[in-house]
Amino acid sequence: MKLLDTLTTTARKAGAVIDMRRLDTSPRRHPLTPAESLPSTMKWLMRAQDGTPDDGVSYGFSLNTGWTVSYPETTGYILQTFLKYHDVFGDAEVRRRAHRMAQWEVDIQLPNGAIPGSYGTTRVVPVAFNTGQVLLGWAEYLRQFPDDTRVRDAAIKAGRWLISCMGGKPWFVGGVSAKAEHGNLSYNSMVSWGLAELGNAIGDSTFMDAGHISASHYASQVDDRQWLFKAGFSDADCAFPLTHTLGYSIQGFIETGRLTGDVKLVETAREILDASRHVIDAKTGILPGRVQAGWTGGAPWVCLTGSAQFACCFLQLHQMGHGRPQYVGLAEKLVANVVSTQFSQEDARMEIAGGVRGSFPFSTNGYEPIALPNWAAKFLIDAELLLHALGRL
Repeated sequence: MKLLDTLTTTARKAGAVIDMRRLDTSPRRHPLTPAESLPSTMKWLMRAQDGTPDDGVSYGFSLNTGWTVSYPETTGYILQTFLKYHDVFGDAEVRRRAHRMAQWEVDIQLPNGAIPGSYGTTRVVPVAFNTGQVLLGWAEYLRQFPDDTRVRDAAIKAGRWLISCMGGKPWFVGGVSAKAEHGNLSYNSMVSWGLAELGNAIGDSTFMDAGHISASHYASQVDDRQWLFKAGFSDADCAFPLTHTLGYSIQGFIETGRLTGDVKLVETAREILDASRHVIDAKTGILPGRVQAGWTGGAPWVCLTGSAQFACCFLQLHQMGHGRPQYVGLAEKLVANVVSTQFSQEDARMEIAGGVRGSFPFSTNGYEPIALPNWAAKFLIDAELLLHALGRL
């Protein structure tokens, strides 16, 4: 029986690889434009929420196993995106869904205030990174629903737990994810951003200060080539990190700097982005999915999440008045490249239409190679909303 199960699993994975390779070359009779992509991607995220029996958002759609369980971490910052989408388009359904996400995160919160690293498993691990991402959503929610004491109390409890994870250090020593070796890695500046957002939303400088201290520490992990030398998920990963974790690092600096008024943090992010332009094809918007130290080259595939995050960074700096003339055009190219990999409802089944793959083209070494992760869609929407605000979508 065990041998049969193994053979079945192997066959399914092989089938998923074949299906993904087919998607690489599948014709698009109705290719999406960035303007069409925005509502289409939002509808895919709604289907991802409907793909689970609870109010969280599915980790994503796997060509091997289908819709997976809700993912606490990404549901948190998808909540943030849904509320911002509602602010622009006034979609009542999007707001109702955001409300459900916010309450579900409270439902699964651990007694100590942490958010678990995974859901639906027997091994529940409190994770600082995941908790910080949920704070991004809860903070935005509390700006719109300030009288929701249930969410407010949960957010404060989570923020206090994160501060305890610092243990007197300027980084998150405790609450380390099972996927990481320690908390002294710069992608955790996203946790700093979560704390700063909470402090801003409820008017508590304790959380704002903790976010500022930690983000400033992570921003010191930059060498004279403007290379983030601790941006991976682990020490080994830092040698050839994903643009996803590089993007996390830069976003954390920009947003924490914006909220705390620290121009130095924002300028550090700009210097890093200027250096990153060495590996971005300005004509095609192709950004290697992994990048070699010193911005000297990278992988032959694109991490689509990372590309969307870099677009967000360029656009946010422009919006804040810290951009350069090329930033908006470069962000448009990055977004267009991600959108070019999407399928419309006319060209693909509902589980795929509007979703964003982990990486493109298919590679066994690629990021989430046989899946459409929910966070890839989230960051694409964020970038498209920023373009929309500029009248460029």
